[in-house]
Amino acid sequence: MKRRLFLTTALGSAVSISAFLASCANQAQAATTLAQAQAYANDLNGALQAAGQSIVNTGKLAADQVAQATQDLVSLAAANSAFQAAQAASDVKSIALQVLSFLQRLSPVLAPFTGGAAPFISIGIAVIQAFINGLPLPAGAPPSPPAALHRAALAWHRK
Repeated sequence: MKRRLFLTTALGSAVSISAFLASCANQAQAATTLAQAQAYANDLNGALQAAGQSIVNTGKLAADQVAQATQDLVSLAAANSAFQAAQAASDVKSIALQVLSFLQRLSPVLAPFTGGAAPFISIGIAVIQAFINGLPLPAGAPPSPPAALHRAALAWHRK
């Protein structure tokens, strides 16, 4: 009786583990969603906007870098607003490409000024690229933006 109970329990556990592993494998293969890309884009926008505001009059960047970053930040904010509101599949990816281009231009200049969010800027950019290409989340990227990136974005929203 004990042996039969053990075999039934062991078999049940094996089936449960197999089902769990299969569901994890299916989730790992799922493409990055619009909601994930929008969340990362919104937090990246906020973190870079906050960094831009903090360095404008500090002398940490040359005047031409500040002027270009300011112009790109305005363009990023507009593209991000359109991306957050986008619903039609045909519009979403083209707007995401615009957001991505501004993020790629701004990140080398402003990422060092984002504090604890700096390591997550490249991860956020990779998530948006994965969305555009219909790929799963990049390895090491959490499904939603890390807390440090979100805090940096909130710093801009509070100003």
